[in-house]
Amino acid sequence: MLKAEETEETYWEFRVYCTIPDGTITETKLSVRHPLLPSELDILKAKVYGNGALEPGDHTVGVSVTVDWEPGMDHEVIL
Repeated sequence: MLKAEETEETYWEFRVYCTIPDGTITETKLSVRHPLLPSELDILKAKVYGNGALEPGDHTVGVSVTVDWEPGMDHEVIL
């Protein structure tokens, strides 16, 4: 069986954006520190909270949550 080589820099990062009823957006970054070979599948399961944050079921998945996320380059100009 082939095994992909794992290095310190090897990881996948997924960004999930949830818009909640009050109109705010929550950004969750999920990062996985193991490589995948072509055609290899890895299913990530996560719990979604009311504020839009995700909590993965796998303790090896890294998580970073930004509540009330604002899209880049969008600025509110007040005159």
